[in-house]
Amino acid sequence: MIDVIETNEKIILVCNYKTEKYILADIIAAEFPELKYKPSKYREKPAIFLNKDVLPEKYRNYKTMQSLIDKNISRAS
Repeated sequence: MIDVIETNEKIILVCNYKTEKYILADIIAAEFPELKYKPSKYREKPAIFLNKDVLPEKYRNYKTMQSLIDKNISRAS
């Protein structure tokens, strides 16, 4: 499961399993092809930090981003 964390300036997508980082990278590439990001770690887990100001306005909150991730994860299974 990929967790979504929202801060004032960022959306953080955290993978609970190492294999999820590839699924997450595919989701980001498909949904936001122009977006550049650098994989990182959040509490020793693979993560992607996205600045809210580079995301389309629709995806700048926890609820919408979690829905996007859940929808794509269920398609992949």
